[in-house]
Amino acid sequence: MISVAADTLKNLVTAGAFLPIVIGLILVKIVVSTIARLIIVVVALALGVVVFTQRAQIDDCIDQSSVSSSGASVSCSLLGFDVDLQL
Repeated sequence: MISVAADTLKNLVTAGAFLPIVIGLILVKIVVSTIARLIIVVVALALGVVVFTQRAQIDDCIDQSSVSSSGASVSCSLLGFDVDLQL
């Protein structure tokens, strides 16, 4: 199980949501075929949306936890993996 601070994980997930989009845009510049470009854009946007929705699930997990003190640990799921968040 991975242990990470909640704010750090939120920032990483936000950056991770934009990374597939940036990589997709770079590949679109390189790839010549129109069909391949469309596939790259659709996959990049889908990955970005999936990763960004995980940020909302992290917020919900923290809000639903009964722990309110700073420094406590909460276990949440991120893309199917259990992560301990330090509040």
